Amino acid sequence: MIKPIDIMIAGAPKAGTSSLKHYMGEHPQVCMHAQREFPFFASDEMYAAGYDNYFQEYFSPCSVGEHLLAAKSAPISCLPQAIDRLYQHNPKMKVILLLRNPIDRAYSSYRFLRQRGIEPLTTFEKAIAEEPRRLSEVNGNAKLTVRWGYVNPGFYVEPVRQLHSLFGTDRVQVYQFEKLQQDPIPICVHLFKWLGVDHTFTPNVKERFNVTKEVRNEHLARGLARFSDTNSPIKHLLLKILPAGFVTEMKYRARKINSRPAKKNDMIPQTRQMLVEKFRRKNKELADIVDIDLTLWE
Repeated sequence: MIKPIDIMIAGAPKAGTSSLKHYMGEHPQVCMHAQREFPFFASDEMYAAGYDNYFQEYFSPCSVGEHLLAAKSAPISCLPQAIDRLYQHNPKMKVILLLRNPIDRAYSSYRFLRQRGIEPLTTFEKAIAEEPRRLSEVNGNAKLTVRWGYVNPGFYVEPVRQLHSLFGTDRVQVYQFEKLQQDPIPICVHLFKWLGVDHTFTPNVKERFNVTKEVRNEHLARGLARFSDTNSPIKHLLLKILPAGFVTEMKYRARKINSRPAKKNDMIPQTRQMLVEKFRRKNKELADIVDIDLTLWE
């Protein structure tokens, strides 16, 4: 039986959503997809094909029983049209946002794309300087809007206002990445209470997921990035002879082999100060409508 989604982790990218997905997915009263993301609402192509076409692929174990159906799609918070689609899918859905210091989030996103061989620019300063031009040229492409957004996705007050307007404040829960990183258990307890499930359940929170690393070989990273492209002829050939899940898993294994723990690489102080000023007003507006401790972002 096809069910609508009850719970969505809707962002922000590089703000701990992968970890929260795993913690929440361990709860026996919650059924979460195994894949890293459920990109349906953020993908024009998938959305046009319809939810029913993807339910079995992502949620077949959830089609029976009384579990709450949960999903994660971090790009949603960057895409107003995806938030609208979320509401059209289920106006009674509960939406979770994890928000991170927008400066650290932007820098983490840059380092992540460098690790993946996607970002060719060799400094963060060059990347954020190019961001306005890149975003002006995406022509509504959702994937590229999310990919090239470093500073822009950090103006969190806009998606929060949109979510509040559509779902109401009682169906939107905002947490801070920094608090999740410090101690995930209090957040899990609060979240489980809010969802109406057994809040005494304790997930395994020892592991962190999707942590940004650095590449061992940039040529291999760029090759994997080209392979991941939708139009890659090699990818299309492999998908004709191998299961899609197997191809995806091999891609992630290759990336893991080509990764190592990132060295501490602090942002240039002048860049950080410039971004502090850029985000100051929007952060204050955000703190006026949700429980955000701005001292954690100073």
